[in-house]
Amino acid sequence: MEVNKEFDGYRVLVVEDDEITREVTASLVEDFGAKCEAVCNGAEMIERLNAPDGDSFDLVLTDINMPRKNGIEACAEFRASSHPKAKSLPFLGMSSDTDRALFDRAISAGMNGMTMKPVSRSALYSHFMLTLKDNRANAVFCERVQQALDAAKAKSYFFSTVSHDIRTPLNAIIGFSQMLKMGFSTREEQDQALDSIMLSGKTLLQLVNDILDLSKLESGNVALAKEPTDCVKLLGEIVDSFKVAHKKPGVELRCKTDSVPCLEIDPFRLRQIAFNFFANGVKYTEHGFVEMRASFERSKDGHDGTFLLEVEDTGCGISEDDQKRIDSPYTQVGSKLARNGGTGLGLAICRQLAGAMGGVMSLRSKVGEGSVFSVKIPGIKVAEGFGPAAAPAPVEKKAPGKKKVSRVMVVDDSKVNILVMKAMLARIGMADIETAMDGEEAYAKLTDPSVPSVDLVLTDMWMPKMNGEALVRAIRANPQLADMPVYAVTADVEVQKGHKDMGFSGIFLKPVTIEMLKSAGPFAGKGE
Repeated sequence: MEVNKEFDGYRVLVVEDDEITREVTASLVEDFGAKCEAVCNGAEMIERLNAPDGDSFDLVLTDINMPRKNGIEACAEFRASSHPKAKSLPFLGMSSDTDRALFDRAISAGMNGMTMKPVSRSALYSHFMLTLKDNRANAVFCERVQQALDAAKAKSYFFSTVSHDIRTPLNAIIGFSQMLKMGFSTREEQDQALDSIMLSGKTLLQLVNDILDLSKLESGNVALAKEPTDCVKLLGEIVDSFKVAHKKPGVELRCKTDSVPCLEIDPFRLRQIAFNFFANGVKYTEHGFVEMRASFERSKDGHDGTFLLEVEDTGCGISEDDQKRIDSPYTQVGSKLARNGGTGLGLAICRQLAGAMGGVMSLRSKVGEGSVFSVKIPGIKVAEGFGPAAAPAPVEKKAPGKKKVSRVMVVDDSKVNILVMKAMLARIGMADIETAMDGEEAYAKLTDPSVPSVDLVLTDMWMPKMNGEALVRAIRANPQLADMPVYAVTADVEVQKGHKDMGFSGIFLKPVTIEMLKSAGPFAGKGE
């Protein structure tokens, strides 16, 4: 292969700790016509590149495994530096290690490619052609390096923000808990402390839920649960809740959704998107209005169509630059947004949820005038036979045959969780409570004639010896216990999708509140 002098004028820095390999590699480089310099390790590489004439190199050809500083570490350090060629100088790694993970680490550090040792003349020539002669390929790589560095910087900012947002409510929870133990001088001070603890706990819960949602969406692990949904009612309830809890003088909260039929859609995810949009509008609007709008355009056959959800506000608006990155999961935009709190996850979740539902999220905004956030989802089926028009008149149901719940078993491997549940049950009038630390102990008590029988079981899911799912299956397999109401009490939201198939009568998602117990399940109406 005639390649001599083809790379005349190029300067290459060879980095290799083995003297013989260093000399052979340098000889190959010089055969191509390039001028070559050689150093022994990554630390010397950094020193040479930072020398006054260090920006004259066109390529770094470096071994991976070396003393003092290896090739991957040195490349990553150089890429993160302020050197004028930090983003553009090509790096080519050399290694006899065939481990794929090593290759991945090298590319992640900013290397343009890898070649196997012993380095062949033909392989080195191919790499030289790609990195030195094909400017387009190198430009694309440099752009990707910059994107990766920007993403790493944004993630670092995000995690520092999340750390701050976790520590802030924890500070209130721990601080006020200590003060409560010491005692307050007035009942008003005590109530303020308790309110702060509850608010901080809810803030932490929302943050954790958002992070978990984003993680699932990015990994593609979110399954949609479509069901007939009265969108008019669902969206109206969101607006009504804001009218009660977040009313602002001079801001009108409106809802226009009358033309939407009952649709086959995931109500939980639709509510999540609509709530995020509306909460965002309310947060940044000091005068004017925030309006929720929904419409549905049927297809020709009338069985499905395109659903459009919009939230318009007359708030501060968003600049064009910020609009380009507002839905990045690791970026917050503008100092005004940052002052209003949050980690910037809500809109990133909305965009990915819209994509998971087969739609797209869009934004129109102008600084000082307001914004319109929208989600458009095609192919949504109409839920025939459902909806307000087709709904039967409500019938007052009597429950003479429904077994009265007077004794409950609480199953949880956490003593703290058992104490909390017992206290809440006692508050709603359920004082006779049996407890168990795992499914095995619970089943033993349920089948022991000497233990007073219970009317209902509340069980955690993840426990030693026998978990919640194994417990409910054992109960259903026992003819004497098969009709026993068994409710899952869990922090695992994935259980919500399949708890009926497991055999559970219902589910309570942790953290459980008194309001949750009173408004749903077998305890509805108790304690009032």
